[in-house]
Amino acid sequence: MMNHPDKFLLFALTALVFFSCTSEPLDKTDTEDGIPVNTISYADVNAEITSFSTTTLVLNSATNASLVFSITALSGSDLATNVSVTNCEILDNQGFGYPDALKKGDKISASDKWRNKQSVLGNTVSHGGKFEGAGNRYLGFRFGNASGNFIYGWVQLNCSGGNGKLQVIDFAYNKTPDQSIQAGQKDSNVTIQANAGPPATITGPQDVIGTYRETQDPAASYCNIIITASADPAFDFEVQFFPFMWPWPKLPGKIADGKLIIPVKTWEGNIPSPGGEDRLYAGQLSGEGEAFQQQGLYIVWQIDYNKTGFMSEAFKGEFAMYKCD
Repeated sequence: MMNHPDKFLLFALTALVFFSCTSEPLDKTDTEDGIPVNTISYADVNAEITSFSTTTLVLNSATNASLVFSITALSGSDLATNVSVTNCEILDNQGFGYPDALKKGDKISASDKWRNKQSVLGNTVSHGGKFEGAGNRYLGFRFGNASGNFIYGWVQLNCSGGNGKLQVIDFAYNKTPDQSIQAGQKDSNVTIQANAGPPATITGPQDVIGTYRETQDPAASYCNIIITASADPAFDFEVQFFPFMWPWPKLPGKIADGKLIIPVKTWEGNIPSPGGEDRLYAGQLSGEGEAFQQQGLYIVWQIDYNKTGFMSEAFKGEFAMYKCD
């Protein structure tokens, strides 16, 4: 089942939302009784800001390392989504003030280039920001400890609506000083599988039929995404139960140029309510998937999904799913 986190209600133009991490020491040892322990501190956030509001994310209360996310007006209807820093730095390998929009599995370490000034996540005038309309992406950060070492981490963001909405989803950092972390990694003992190119060529539905999970960790998700062969001769396959959407229509697709192609699919319906009132919705999705082989088959999709009406939803960007059988 898909989770629908509660949204923050903004009563004023500016809302400050503070989150702090664990109080565990940053130099915790890597083993307890010879057994490796998780050295990554993780926290859910699930905050959403809109035009002219602000969210402050405290990464570590001991050092007051924090990020401030804001949406500001440029001219006319143009907006910019920004991030400013306190006692920390953000990953900006190009050095132009447009931080890298990392994909899940990308490494964050001392070898990256870092910036300690306000930076642009999205900009509707120049479109210089890398987070605008990119779906779920990760912003790398680091902050110093009392010994002069660095702590490396990530915060997951989704910038959409022409920079009119920014979701701050969750964040994590590696408590072991000067040790790297992968974008999206929540356990130091579990390596996240990054895309291993080049992609494999898909010759027919037999190459991808089966059940899939949202993550490669069997203990972290269920095998509830399904790809089957299509009974309709106009299509090659059907996929159902993407976790970011609800309800879950069957999405027909074709195989072309070695990829999975879901042409634009639209649907609408009504969710009955106890009071008998219509709760109407309408959805639209298109996507393209590539297959990879690394410790098993997995498919990386580029998805464009939007649902209006009852329980509005949207997802745009990369989604990876891992084969179970």
